[in-house]
Amino acid sequence: MAGPGAPGAGFRDSQDAAQLGRHYAMNLLDGNAIIGPWVGGLENFIVAVGFSGAGLQKGPAVGRALTELLLHGEYQSIDLHRLFYQRILDNKPLLEVGFKA
Repeated sequence: MAGPGAPGAGFRDSQDAAQLGRHYAMNLLDGNAIIGPWVGGLENFIVAVGFSGAGLQKGPAVGRALTELLLHGEYQSIDLHRLFYQRILDNKPLLEVGFKA
């Protein structure tokens, strides 16, 4: 089995679980991810941030949605408009029933 940092080392082998950082990147407004076009002076700048540790789990769906947005100019199969950055600027949290970040 390949050790940490060795060519071909997998995610599981990259670090001992006890040594993994406990950083959760999330916004303080509602704890949800920010996905989609950035607002405020950067044209063609798309973000997908703030998954609070669940990015690996949500990555495939977000990747598909952003691919559609970039190639077609709109979401086609997964509508993520509610996660746009504009909600942060407007101070309109996306609240989830039964979940608190």
